[in-house]
Amino acid sequence: MDQDPNQDPSNVGDAGDNAQNIAPQEPSQNQNTDQNTQSDTPQPETPSVSPSKSSKVATTPDQCYQKTSHVPIIVLSILAAIILILGCVGIWFFGFYSSPDKVAFDAVTNLMSASNVSVQGDLAVLPLGDGIPSPRLWLSLDSSSNHLPNSTTASLSVSLDNNRSVELDLGLVQLSDGVIYLQVSKVMEAINNLGLSEDDYAELEEILGLLEVIDNEWWRISVPEIVDSLELGDSQANGFKEIYTCTVNALNADLGDELAILYRKLPFIKVVEIDEFDTFTINHDSVESKISAYHPQSGNGLYEISLNKANLAGFINALPETDVAESFFDCYNGVVDKYPSQFGSSNIDATDFDEIDASDIDIDDDLCLYLEISRFSHQVQTIHFYYEENSYVTVGAFDLRYEDITVNAPNNYRPITDLIDEIIEFIVGTIPYDYYDDDLESCTLSDTCHYGEDLI
Repeated sequence: MDQDPNQDPSNVGDAGDNAQNIAPQEPSQNQNTDQNTQSDTPQPETPSVSPSKSSKVATTPDQCYQKTSHVPIIVLSILAAIILILGCVGIWFFGFYSSPDKVAFDAVTNLMSASNVSVQGDLAVLPLGDGIPSPRLWLSLDSSSNHLPNSTTASLSVSLDNNRSVELDLGLVQLSDGVIYLQVSKVMEAINNLGLSEDDYAELEEILGLLEVIDNEWWRISVPEIVDSLELGDSQANGFKEIYTCTVNALNADLGDELAILYRKLPFIKVVEIDEFDTFTINHDSVESKISAYHPQSGNGLYEISLNKANLAGFINALPETDVAESFFDCYNGVVDKYPSQFGSSNIDATDFDEIDASDIDIDDDLCLYLEISRFSHQVQTIHFYYEENSYVTVGAFDLRYEDITVNAPNNYRPITDLIDEIIEFIVGTIPYDYYDDDLESCTLSDTCHYGEDLI
């Protein structure tokens, strides 16, 4: 083909490039037919070539880097270790730690060495048989500590018959310095409930006046104050006060660890584990009582106890040899040696106490004692007892708590010396004055009153 003379020479041979600048046209039906025809034409087979190390080959996800997983083996190993540990713990717990002898041994030593144990419970003495109008007794007790200081409350109820009953309340506070505060309440109320006649009240008028002074009053009992009120000689008074100090120091001493060590050498509690025991259900609002089965609380075991009397005798015999006892003996002997004219030669030591043996321990076989003990902490939770004699049964349960307490003295109180003066006046007032040869007030305090010809 001849070249157009008017054509730009620069465009010669650029037909392909110019085609790129032209928008493609929609293919016609004939174009599709040609394409389909072309696709049916067999194409030459591409030979497969093994890729070299430097070749980059496209892969699917399943062809990604794979490594054998150890996760299941690790999990199974951990589970096996846990099962093994749990198995060993179970064997130790049920085979050794929860065995009755181990539980009882730990429980007693824990009780003896505990820093503080409080007690709360009830005791009842009931006649056997329904409808018997015999006396019934209920005692409720709450003691905050087995050491000093201690606070105790008690309620006593005695049902004499179906129409008469007596109730008394007791309060007791003991401080670390040995001072005691005592209160007795409901005394006059109890007397009124006895149904006394007017003649009885007339005969008891003076006694009732003294009881009214005692009723509902807190009384402070301090041995040094009592000693001072007796107007003794200085040596004698100081000696009594110092001996009292020795006693208070012994009461405040920590004897628990020594008792626990001693019990480990001479365990005297033997136990048999039981599921339940029969006891009386006590109802304060009714004179009736019934027998029912008692089961331990969840997590506790129930054990019937008996005593190894030989070990118990050895335990008792060893008490005067403890460090606390020896310290008291040394303190007491120091006071006696300091005031020989008042106390003479009265030193004491452990050998002054007679030893006992198993035959000296007499415990009625009908007395049933049970301990309810935590299977985990091995602490005594409750002490149950049941005793039947003749036509009466004594039944009770006392819960133990292991917790620190705070004890405070009552705000209002009177010294016991005031009550002593009241008692002396009552005693003196009951004896005719013409029976005495001396001045009543002075001879009563000095204990030199003469009654007729006899010294009293």
